[in-house]
Amino acid sequence: MSETAFFYIESNLACAVILLLILIHVLRDADRQQSQVLYSRALLSQVVFFGVIDNVWMLVDSGAWPRTAFALRFTNLMIYLGYSCMAILWFIYTEYMLKRKYIQTANGQILAAIPGLIGCAIVTLAFFIKKGYYLEESGSVVNGPVFYIMIMIPFGYLIIASLRSMFLAFSKEGYVDRSLYISVGSYAIPIVISGGIQLTTWRRNFLCYGVMVAMIYVYITYLESKIYMDPLTQINNRNNLNHYLNRSLKNISRSEKLYVLMLDIDRFKDINDMYGHQAGDNALIKLANVLRSVCNDSLRHFVARYGGDEFIIVASVDSENDIKNIIDSIRSKLSELCETEKSLISLMSA
Repeated sequence: MSETAFFYIESNLACAVILLLILIHVLRDADRQQSQVLYSRALLSQVVFFGVIDNVWMLVDSGAWPRTAFALRFTNLMIYLGYSCMAILWFIYTEYMLKRKYIQTANGQILAAIPGLIGCAIVTLAFFIKKGYYLEESGSVVNGPVFYIMIMIPFGYLIIASLRSMFLAFSKEGYVDRSLYISVGSYAIPIVISGGIQLTTWRRNFLCYGVMVAMIYVYITYLESKIYMDPLTQINNRNNLNHYLNRSLKNISRSEKLYVLMLDIDRFKDINDMYGHQAGDNALIKLANVLRSVCNDSLRHFVARYGGDEFIIVASVDSENDIKNIIDSIRSKLSELCETEKSLISLMSA
């Protein structure tokens, strides 16, 4: 085995081990949600790719294993299928994190994967009739007619997912989960850069480092969200509220007025007793969504679940009329919710 092949495989295995450790930690989480399941699938595909598939390709390419024309075509085919699998699973995870309704069903996830699956079918056929991207026994690189399909589909998934995430991150609707959307949107940057470098120096391993950095960044953001976000309603928790109040009280100007509103759900215990805790959870989520839609200025509004059925709004306003407008808007939206969904939610504010 050449020195180049040794270091290529060594870097792959190092990255695969780190990704595997993250995967194990995610799988051991007692509070596993659907987003974590999708994230773990993306992680698993990367562990298999960098731990097995890419290393087998290098062993064949370097001559450490028999370097036949079939072996070259087959291992390059597996490389492409691995790229596509990683891209598809990451796209599904991103769409779920962006709260796309269609992706929450198995049929929706299959729909999202169709372009990648079609690309895989075309390239599989092309590889065996020598129309794809492969290496001859001489080691020369051949770009077949479907080469650009191979490149465009996996990278297309990453770029579309990143653009959607960034767009939502800087919209009013995405202010609560902005840090998470930015981390998801930034995922493609190190991968595109490292992948582009590896395309110019094919036998130098850069892609695994780009993927590892991107996944670690997303994982750290995920851990931070668990510390500061309420897992049920996906708004800020009491811990983050305390941090926010400490910062706000230190930095507030004399002309600024800071109001704190506390809200709860009337007869919340009755909802749980009569209709079950699932109905109670749904009521909390609906109220949180209403508060999030009304208080959508991330610079001046802060919404948190204080505990149980109690919520806190911290608003920086110019006059008392502004805070009254917020209260009226909340009452109006809750009235609409009660009428359209026959919800049992009502508002009590103090």
